[in-house]
Amino acid sequence: LVFGCCSPTQAMNAINWKILISLGGGLALGTALQKTGLAHQMAMGVLDFCGGQPLLVMISLCLIAAIVTEFVSNSSAIALMFPIVYEAAVDMGCNPLPFVIALLLAVNDAFLTPISSPLNLLVYGPGGYRATDYLRIGLPVKIAYLTTAIITIFLLYDI
Repeated sequence: LVFGCCSPTQAMNAINWKILISLGGGLALGTALQKTGLAHQMAMGVLDFCGGQPLLVMISLCLIAAIVTEFVSNSSAIALMFPIVYEAAVDMGCNPLPFVIALLLAVNDAFLTPISSPLNLLVYGPGGYRATDYLRIGLPVKIAYLTTAIITIFLLYDI
């Protein structure tokens, strides 16, 4: 707009409102989880389930995030899961950084459904793929990716 490359109307039409609303909704829901105490309760549930073992907590939260990201955008998934991951790490007395890094990697591991990523959806029709193709090829990739990420974080941060 400043350099006259497009008009205000063109700029408004170029905004993808669905993505913007999805991101805003995810951020609002993440904030609501934190402010209502639900993030803390969910974190405590994961801690109880895992016996407070940091590595098991990280694996569990990554698996949950990896499932969530298959059905919503990765931006929304991170906004939903961040308060839970942060609360879990703090409640265990651990540095939250490795848990947040693991979360970031887990939500960007969207290979199982065509709707999980704009790129998956982009090649879905023209490539002649079926939804089962994503599951068949994506599941081994997802498992290898998450395993490598968690082992690397575990070794780098000595959790």
